[in-house]
Amino acid sequence: MLLTQVLMQYLILTPALEATGKEPVLNGFHFALLCLVTLIITASGFIINDLFDQEIDRVNKPDELIIGPRISPDTAKKMYHVLNIIGGILALWLSVEIGKPFWFLIYPVAVFGLWLYSRFLKKLFLWGNFVVAAFCGGVSLVLLLPELDSYFQTGSISPENPVRLGFLIIAFYSLFAFLTTFLREVIMDLEDMEGDQADHRRTLPLISGVGNAKIVAVVTGFLIILLCALIWSASSLIGGNIPAIIIFSIFNLLLLLSIYKIFTAEIKQHYGTISTQIKVLMLLGLLFAFTL
Repeated sequence: MLLTQVLMQYLILTPALEATGKEPVLNGFHFALLCLVTLIITASGFIINDLFDQEIDRVNKPDELIIGPRISPDTAKKMYHVLNIIGGILALWLSVEIGKPFWFLIYPVAVFGLWLYSRFLKKLFLWGNFVVAAFCGGVSLVLLLPELDSYFQTGSISPENPVRLGFLIIAFYSLFAFLTTFLREVIMDLEDMEGDQADHRRTLPLISGVGNAKIVAVVTGFLIILLCALIWSASSLIGGNIPAIIIFSIFNLLLLLSIYKIFTAEIKQHYGTISTQIKVLMLLGLLFAFTL
């Protein structure tokens, strides 16, 4: 997530703004604060999720347990609260520094959303999948908020209006991150069925069946392909861009392979392999965005 924000800010958004004679609202210090707040939200989200999942993780991933074998639950709770307090102070400082104090509200909404996910939503049909996907999509989308004034001051989307083109690329990538994360969450639900069933969770494969869950995953995979095709056709910059063509081709081949494996997967290890492939797809999607 940190890598995504850094690359989006300095390889897409900042060059686009500077090309029109504008300076980013977030200077180096402000951007560092934003990245730190994002890391804190992510870390606290992992901690609270692991706290609520101690029992189920003993079934789904016993070799990866941290809270319990390595860190006591009491220590983890203290770390969670301390991180949230520090993150809140930094978020308030940042919002005041850039003259947008009400934007501080994004922080408690994000923290509460991840707590709600860990405590309730992840046990409900599709809700948990959507929350995690929305959070991952919002990581890069939040970069656009400080620069909205610059966006509305420019004209139509074209290479001659790099600010709007930069916004478009980041918005497309945010949707890509949402879809790929949602796909991976569905695959993880298929992978973790044994533990989820023991915890009486209402995940997609447990409620609708493995076959229907696979159909949702496959449809999501083809939506990702369609989105990438739209990005390809919408950008007039690709043309003979060899790196973009190579990455685009590898991405689609790997995604088609993953879709095929979804159809043929039968055991937990198969879904684990697909989940790893989706992580690679996320990285390739990030690289593709920077070749446009």
